[in-house]
Amino acid sequence: MMKPCTDKAPPGPSQELVSRIKHLAALLENLPSTLPLDPKDSIYYFVLDSEKVMDKGIFGAFGSCMEVCFETYKTKDGDIHFTERGKQLEQLTELMKTAIKTMSDQERVVFHKVWLERLIRAGVADGAKIPVKKRKQLGPIDLDKPEQSNQELDAPVR
Repeated sequence: MMKPCTDKAPPGPSQELVSRIKHLAALLENLPSTLPLDPKDSIYYFVLDSEKVMDKGIFGAFGSCMEVCFETYKTKDGDIHFTERGKQLEQLTELMKTAIKTMSDQERVVFHKVWLERLIRAGVADGAKIPVKKRKQLGPIDLDKPEQSNQELDAPVR
């Protein structure tokens, strides 16, 4: 007798995670105009190396891509600073949306804490401000969550 198939597809990313990626995208769209727009010599190349995906999986390959693009290995604390704005950063959020679909739940939790919230903080620290109209479109924020404070939305924090 055949056993019924109990394999379930892994659950997709949480709505909170998707919402935070949208929040990051809004911040990146509103980085200061003092940053170069789509420079020809951009260091941002947000793609996953297929060999690294084979060796490290999606999560590991994503982390490697972030470390190289943001040169976190050059800073004492692994700080992230945006050095440009434009189309390359749109590719970043698209890469995130694609990558989280195949990550495990544990990898998504680490991705959220290690990369997503760090990038959001970096965007705010580097002067990104979401216009009030756009904030309303993104929906309400929960002020009890430290990663969704008004300070993060309005004022650079260093």
